[in-house]
Amino acid sequence: MRNYREWKRVNLESPGQPSLSDIDPRRRQLAEEETDKDLRKPIQQLMCDVHEEALDPNRPIQHNLVHATKRMVSLMGRVALEHERSSNVLLILTWILVTLTVAIAVLTVVLLFKTQ
Repeated sequence: MRNYREWKRVNLESPGQPSLSDIDPRRRQLAEEETDKDLRKPIQQLMCDVHEEALDPNRPIQHNLVHATKRMVSLMGRVALEHERSSNVLLILTWILVTLTVAIAVLTVVLLFKTQ
């Protein structure tokens, strides 16, 4: 299984357009560190983070909404990765089932010809 935290950035800027890594490397590094932290959290903790960000009484509501949205994106990404992992496992199990079914069918045909 693939490790969620092992990924490489792909810069898809237009030709001649600098990437954020060139313009503001510190901001890019902070974003990648935050992503790494969120990928290590269980889904329940990410859900809790959304509530914590949305309910912070020490910030204006607009800031709370922005931070809650940021956490929701992390939650949605984590759920999508879990779904991808589950789908891959299901696909492998399906191929195993197909292989075993074909094996049973072949063995049944062989047995039918042997008994005749």
